[in-house]
Amino acid sequence: MKLFKAMLCSVAALSLLLPAAHAQAAPTVVKIALTQPTGHPTTDLIRGQFKKTIEEKTNGRFRIDVFDNYSFGNFEAVVQGLQFGMLQFAQESPSNLSIYDPKLMIFGAAAQFGIFFHARLRRRQYSARRQSWEGTEPLP
Repeated sequence: MKLFKAMLCSVAALSLLLPAAHAQAAPTVVKIALTQPTGHPTTDLIRGQFKKTIEEKTNGRFRIDVFDNYSFGNFEAVVQGLQFGMLQFAQESPSNLSIYDPKLMIFGAAAQFGIFFHARLRRRQYSARRQSWEGTEPLP
């Protein structure tokens, strides 16, 4: 009886250890949608170094699939893919995402500040020229 219990325990222990050694789980797929085309520095970095680093550091537990140049679909398809879990990461411009949260419009304002600065500079230059022509005070 003792021999039977010992054999049963050893068979149970081996049955717990052997599947882990032989059957390796399939890697978790992480899908990333990018807006830039192939050859863009961001796309090349994600396709090359990021993908390689993640797959090496996790010992193959994660696989990175990159969809560049809107190959996953247009903006609406990418957002739906994120909402439904078909995509894990996406790269979009803040101006596209501002339709969901107007606070994100601040990231598009940098270009506006440049335009305002340029317009004010041109106004001062014009004002200084006009002063030299007419002898009047420049505009503030």
